[in-house]
Amino acid sequence: LAKTLREGANVLLLDEPTNDLDVETLRALEEAILSFAGTAMIVSHDRWFLDRVATHIIAFEG
Repeated sequence: LAKTLREGANVLLLDEPTNDLDVETLRALEEAILSFAGTAMIVSHDRWFLDRVATHIIAFEG
């Protein structure tokens, strides 16, 4: 992830990126996604995290 952000990709696909992260690493991930100039598609059950980083959310329930 760090290499992709550093090298200038414009799309990130992340599947459950918050699993097993400590608070400090979670904050670093959040800051990295918020400062990312491209598009990030994130699959996650962590609604709190999504509410903080997403501009659009598609939720599947049931």
